[in-house]
Amino acid sequence: MRYLLDTNTVSYLFRGEGQIAAHMSRVTPAQIAIPAVVVLEIRYGLLKTPTRRIQAQFEELLRWITVVPFDHETTVHAAKVRANAERRGRPIGAYDTLIAATALQFDSILVTRNVSEFRFVEGLQLADWFNATGPNRPLRINEPQPPAYLSASACGATQRASRSISPSNWVI
Repeated sequence: MRYLLDTNTVSYLFRGEGQIAAHMSRVTPAQIAIPAVVVLEIRYGLLKTPTRRIQAQFEELLRWITVVPFDHETTVHAAKVRANAERRGRPIGAYDTLIAATALQFDSILVTRNVSEFRFVEGLQLADWFNATGPNRPLRINEPQPPAYLSASACGATQRASRSISPSNWVI
């Protein structure tokens, strides 16, 4: 996996905000993953404010992309992230520590709009897919073109639909 989605990125995707779907259309589902802790946060949010449509879409999304488990190796990275953050006087939240650790463990780019929380984590690669253009946009000139089955028109961020999620229609 190349990109690891933070909780806010998944939330923006489901609300149809920002350019998340457009960015997702430029990569294959195999390049995208979600840490287990993000799944926990999204499920918790859905229990607090149950929306059947979003619950169904979230389950469909999980069918297409990998959920990265929290394991022993992640704990090693998490301990380092937390200790370094506290040593620098810039502690981050417990869940964000686990999310950052997962991204570091798999050498993935963390896709988040919460750059201010993560920017001081040593070695962590960040991208903000909320905006079409931005300083942390991970899509570079030398990257391959998006697969034909992921057309940009099928992923316009202004579209809101009750259809299911699949690589051909990342927008919700």
